[in-house]
Amino acid sequence: MNRSRDSRSYEDYYVRQVGGGLPVFVGARVQRGHGLGSLFGGLIRSAMPLIKRGALALGKGALKTGLGVAGDVLSGQSIKSSAKRRLKETGKDMVSKMLGSSAHAPPVFA
Repeated sequence: MNRSRDSRSYEDYYVRQVGGGLPVFVGARVQRGHGLGSLFGGLIRSAMPLIKRGALALGKGALKTGLGVAGDVLSGQSIKSSAKRRLKETGKDMVSKMLGSSAHAPPVFA
């Protein structure tokens, strides 16, 4: 028995199998990007802190206005006139706080 012939036939058996068989889809080695969803997702993720801060400020303003209107109504003023006056005050206050804050520091809404 010749060992070199036996080992070669053993290797040949497996070498013939490489690349044979059914065709298999092979995609691109490197896939780039994730489409527009990635772009919009990134924009939303970066805008979320600003949206949250704005929503918090609106909530605080609404609470302050509501409490002011309730106090005015209890003291005898009409709901309509009190709400109009308080909404104007709150709107002016919020705008002045937004414009008065620096670009680097988050606005402070009290």
